[in-house]
Amino acid sequence: MIIRPDAASCIDYLSANISTRWRALRRILGFGTVMVGLAGATALAGGGPQNVVVVANPRDPDSLAVANAYVALRQIPATNVIYIPWAPNARSTPGATYRDKLLKPLLAELDRRQLRPHVDIVAFSCGYPYMVIFNDVTVNQGTSRQGAAVASWNSAAFLYQDILEGGREAFAVDANGYFAPAVAGKTKSLAFSSQHKWAGGSPTGAASGRRFLLATALGVTYGRGNTTAEIIKCLKRAKIADGTAPRGTIYYMQNDNIRSKVRHATYPAAIAELRSLGVKAELLRGVAPVGKADVAGLTTGTSHLQLPASKCKFVPGALVDNLTSAAGQLLVPHGVPNPQTPLSDFLRAGATGASGTVVEPFAIAAKFPSAALHVHYARGLCLAEAFYRSIAGPYQLLIVGDPLCQPWAVPPVVTVAGLTESAQLSGAVELTPSARYPDRRSTSRFELYVDGVRTQSIAPGRSFPLDTTALADGWHEIRVVAIDNTDVAAQGAKIADVHVKNGSDTLQLQIESPQIGLEETTHASVSITAGHDVTIMHNGRSLGRLPAGRGRLKLSGATLGRGKSRLYAIQVHDGKEVRRSRSVTVIVD
Repeated sequence: MIIRPDAASCIDYLSANISTRWRALRRILGFGTVMVGLAGATALAGGGPQNVVVVANPRDPDSLAVANAYVALRQIPATNVIYIPWAPNARSTPGATYRDKLLKPLLAELDRRQLRPHVDIVAFSCGYPYMVIFNDVTVNQGTSRQGAAVASWNSAAFLYQDILEGGREAFAVDANGYFAPAVAGKTKSLAFSSQHKWAGGSPTGAASGRRFLLATALGVTYGRGNTTAEIIKCLKRAKIADGTAPRGTIYYMQNDNIRSKVRHATYPAAIAELRSLGVKAELLRGVAPVGKADVAGLTTGTSHLQLPASKCKFVPGALVDNLTSAAGQLLVPHGVPNPQTPLSDFLRAGATGASGTVVEPFAIAAKFPSAALHVHYARGLCLAEAFYRSIAGPYQLLIVGDPLCQPWAVPPVVTVAGLTESAQLSGAVELTPSARYPDRRSTSRFELYVDGVRTQSIAPGRSFPLDTTALADGWHEIRVVAIDNTDVAAQGAKIADVHVKNGSDTLQLQIESPQIGLEETTHASVSITAGHDVTIMHNGRSLGRLPAGRGRLKLSGATLGRGKSRLYAIQVHDGKEVRRSRSVTVIVD
């Protein structure tokens, strides 16, 4: 008997039975002590893989391939991957469609999976429109041409509260409460939390504060975008850059174009701040740092930035910020002569992150990163934090790159007594974490994640009590995260797959051919000792069910997408997950 996946729900909501697993985690011994003696779930956390949700388009092969690569590269928890279908190669979408077909389902799924309290970042894979046009909802009423209610795909997610409420606040040049304005030439870098309300660059309890979700696109493949291979190469460079404290130079370019002149006054203060951090920074005339092979960051302003002619080279982790009108317009209408340089050119040339507006922004500096973009980055904020910390009105800005890249954040080495790879756990156990830093920092708190869900947070010197009887028998990912005591809240983690065994029944997953082509198929089957239904899972989505664990489930390479995918099986009985298999890797060529 061959059972094919049920495609009735492309959003991949978990069934009511499966979702009870997350409620069961709340019963883990020690959940009641979450954040004891600490600032609570709203504590600043910086950027870590467990704080990211990856959104992939199951109708787009490139989207699946990029998502698979990123999940494997960054060790994103399986439950932090959400599949939301969209028509491929669309340039734009109406605001109401974005709100109802993406934003609301995304937030509902974060709640369903118990992720909302600790997810701060949304990483959109390719395969979605880059522009959202809000002329079909109330936010566009009375908006001027300069403030046209057209948003980038990622910024509409960042401004989700205003978008859901239908107000015009999202389309103001001061909409970003996380933005940190310079005061007397000085800026403050601060880690982000989605649980805080923000105003004036600081957390606030005031009613006027707004909540946000940092959001970037991992890449764009259609039109003038990048190829899948280029995007994955860029993501790999970002991972390599982490913690390296690049020895390159941040370049600020001056020229007589209005695109450049509107930000000239802010350059000297940013350069001074960078140099005070021990980071090289220079002010040059022109549009590009000609012949420079050590570009660790670039801020410029020009309609056409010919990087190949400049012969400059980027070091891993470099951000490029070019103020111009059409860098984010990746599907240029026919008949437009000599279109402006797209942001994809910077990524193709070796930059790790870049941005550009998706509609005419006019020469309004507040719609682009301030000169402090590189300052926040050099203090250790991740790419997503650095961008949004430096943009007052981000609604038209498409930001592309690995949101987690942190070249100047040095993570601690985390060890956990009682936690080893493939350890067999039963009954009540204690996990005692410690962190070692290469400098004078110390740990502010440790957090415990079980299968991607945060269950506890403790102060240094304490232990996590873990009642394994509250978990399904079988294999689980345990992640212990150390967060430092600085404003940047840099992280390090210890991750291990452990085997929970409190009963005698077992569940094993077998894949007939673990390496297949994109157009090929394979089959999944299981070995069980208890005859309950089995669901085969890929990240946070169900691929199909085997009634009583019998038969085979047909799996297609096109459904999984190119690259490595980790599949696992679960059994649910009486509304509770009771068994979980070890994951099996399937490679699709």
